[in-house]
Amino acid sequence: MKYINTFSKEGFVNLFADYIIKNIDPIHKSRFQVIDFKSFLVVYGSTSSDVVLDLNKLRDTFVEQHKSLIDFLNLKHINIIDLIDYREPLNSNEFHFTYYNSDRPVFNQKVIDEVNRETEYNKEFLNNINYTDRLELEFYSPFMSQNLNVVNSTNFMSVSSSFPYGYSLNLGRREFYYGEYVCNHLFDILVTDKILFKYTSDIIDDDLNVDIVCDSIYDLKDIKSLVLDVFDFNFNKFVNDYLNEFDIENDITNQLGEKPWLVKDRMKDLIIF
Repeated sequence: MKYINTFSKEGFVNLFADYIIKNIDPIHKSRFQVIDFKSFLVVYGSTSSDVVLDLNKLRDTFVEQHKSLIDFLNLKHINIIDLIDYREPLNSNEFHFTYYNSDRPVFNQKVIDEVNRETEYNKEFLNNINYTDRLELEFYSPFMSQNLNVVNSTNFMSVSSSFPYGYSLNLGRREFYYGEYVCNHLFDILVTDKILFKYTSDIIDDDLNVDIVCDSIYDLKDIKSLVLDVFDFNFNKFVNDYLNEFDIENDITNQLGEKPWLVKDRMKDLIIF
């Protein structure tokens, strides 16, 4: 997952996508993508709700609550094109997420280190930081790095929100957080840098369809068995225990801050042979 500079156009569209989600009844499944085309915003997406949103009204209240961001980006007029579909039967039952042995498992540690270090570039012009086989920095103003291990690019075109921002908890987001909760425990015992977490809601042979893929010294079948023995994958309980008081806007405004689900409360049960 890439780290997004909150005070950038990319930060703005992701924050606005989450603001829209907060105004949908959480019993409904919803996903929205906000795309900035400089002169206007396109809000595209679907929801199972039949309550039509007044996006212009939401825009106005959003601007009032996030005035410092709006002023920083010099957004004088925010025109919106509404492409939301309502009463859509949204379903998603298969998820693939990658987590890292880092201070925040959704981010590679090299991304976190880059965010925290003093840099030769102006972070005000930074869109995001990602890591594949090396650091990738995206700006909205041209910049050439002296570091050959860093790839940088400049985006002058449209900017779009991306998962998990703009997704309701019951459409993959809670599974994303739950996977981070599980893997945050596993890194302490598996001796690995990265875990690919696969989950399908279908039941196979009376078992949850879960796969843990990593380069651990332990057999993957044993790791899967351990996970299924210790973690119940009761997502409703997980939401009640860890997410009821969580403001999802904090996920973009405080990406490296404390998260209520990043606790290691099942460590005593994790025993692998």
